[in-house]
Amino acid sequence: MSVPQAQKEGPSKKLESNESIVIDLTNESFKDGISSEEPTLILFHTTWCAACNTFKPIFKEAAKELAEKNTLRFALFDCTDAEEKLEEYNVSYVPIMKLFKKGQYECDYKDAKDLASLIKFAEKHGTPLKK
Repeated sequence: MSVPQAQKEGPSKKLESNESIVIDLTNESFKDGISSEEPTLILFHTTWCAACNTFKPIFKEAAKELAEKNTLRFALFDCTDAEEKLEEYNVSYVPIMKLFKKGQYECDYKDAKDLASLIKFAEKHGTPLKK
């Protein structure tokens, strides 16, 4: 996926402190980000994509709701300057979510982009935390 130069914006802002449960991956941190023992769901997005910007709050809300209940980790990856990663992980459009376990690609998220569906997916692919 080629990102048109005219649509590129500056680097994405860091997540606010109350949103720190969502990992903000970069080209440099991507490999480490997916190498965790815990499964990681990555939202591939761009800052200029309206659909991405509409879905990000839902993604963050799911992460917040599951933070103390499930091992699934939630991460954001801005694809604006990531042509190599787009090719490597077969990202041809955004927003798209992909699940990784122990550094390996597992599957694409193909369900509805709503909170209930996202939580159901997380519960299926993560492990409940013991209380």
